[in-house]
Amino acid sequence: MLLSLLLLTVSLAGCTEEINQQVTVNEDGSCFAILQIEGVMVSNVGPYEGFDEDHSTMDTYTYNDACMVVTHHSDTGAGELRVINTTYNDDGQPVVIDESRTYDNWENQTFFRTEHVYDGNLLVSVKFIEDLGGEYEFTGYVNYTYDDQGREITLYNQDWEQYTNTTYGSNGEVTQRKESGLWHTSIENMSYDSDGNLIQVVTAFHRNDNDWSHSYENYTYENGKLVQLHEGDQYGNHSTNYTHSTNGSVTEECTHEERLFGPEGIDSECIITTEDADGNILSEVRQNSRNEDGSWQYVFTKTYTWGDPHAES
Repeated sequence: MLLSLLLLTVSLAGCTEEINQQVTVNEDGSCFAILQIEGVMVSNVGPYEGFDEDHSTMDTYTYNDACMVVTHHSDTGAGELRVINTTYNDDGQPVVIDESRTYDNWENQTFFRTEHVYDGNLLVSVKFIEDLGGEYEFTGYVNYTYDDQGREITLYNQDWEQYTNTTYGSNGEVTQRKESGLWHTSIENMSYDSDGNLIQVVTAFHRNDNDWSHSYENYTYENGKLVQLHEGDQYGNHSTNYTHSTNGSVTEECTHEERLFGPEGIDSECIITTEDADGNILSEVRQNSRNEDGSWQYVFTKTYTWGDPHAES
């Protein structure tokens, strides 16, 4: 559990693309955007001195004149700092993303770069460069192909010799996604209702000479809104229930596990989101591992600060 919490809290609060999608550009060219996201951990699991402090986070963003993120500073907790710089072309597409990471307990600084190539509006290739310090450096390539409607049909990872092929239905919906490589094959088949809502994903997975394994996702809707996701495989299953606000945005989602092995199922996570009248996120509270008395072992709260990044302070 500690590992899963660590992965949860040190993950970036939002990638560049997600943050850009939430920016409002006014008629006068000014922006209304996320300036800062502060994360605070409160644990209730005994005398873990420094645990909460090590998992506090702070993300800050700066924007260019077109109101797109150019710099993301992230203190991810536990002594890790990240800086992500994004360069765009004249069409507003990211062409180079540079990320550096430093750690309190590691003298080396690590660097990651992605370089993007486009054909018009379509991304056709990405080059990945990882420099983890010392003598380790890795360069990889991913290529994309599209059909005559501009839909992605093939993703090819050169270094892993791995293909991902996507098939579409008559209404343009994704009906199958097949991934095949040197060590494994996975096939996802999707089903939809008459309104075009995704209602089921069945996945078959095969690694090396092992037998095929299967998993599923079933989606339930009410009034066109997702209210439950039920997932399962040979190890057990769990359900996630969604509660919506009056404007249709998700305000609460809770997961209940039903395990085939180990302790009986309990509510393991709830995420409660608070928004303003315009749908901008003000806070997100993630509660993990419900105790028998109803309390939570971990509560991680993210608080969002919005404003005009170009306004004079």
